[in-house]
Amino acid sequence: MVIKNQYIYFFLSFLLIPMFSFSQNKTDDNNRKQGHWVFTNKTKGLPGYKDEQIVEEGDFENNRKVGIWTFYFNNGKIKHTLTYFNNKPNGSATFYYKNGNIREKGNWKNNRWVGNYEMYY
Repeated sequence: MVIKNQYIYFFLSFLLIPMFSFSQNKTDDNNRKQGHWVFTNKTKGLPGYKDEQIVEEGDFENNRKVGIWTFYFNNGKIKHTLTYFNNKPNGSATFYYKNGNIREKGNWKNNRWVGNYEMYY
């Protein structure tokens, strides 16, 4: 009986601990967003999306978007990916057509393309 209980505790520790340690949408003691966040349409309220659909996801550091953020069409395909620095799009970006094919890619700064970029038809 002791051996069975050890296996159960061992199994549960590997099953449950990762579920809690990798949860998303956390805020710190100062109510600042930290870590990976996933926004559904229930939060965003965009037309054409179901409430439970993911609209965008990415990482926060001290309530500021950082790194690569992914935005989705209402069909679930990627709409665009933008690299954020200090809560502003600044870096590599790729925009997609609704069918999933790449539309444009390059570098994005101040809400526009900078330098050379590629456009696909």
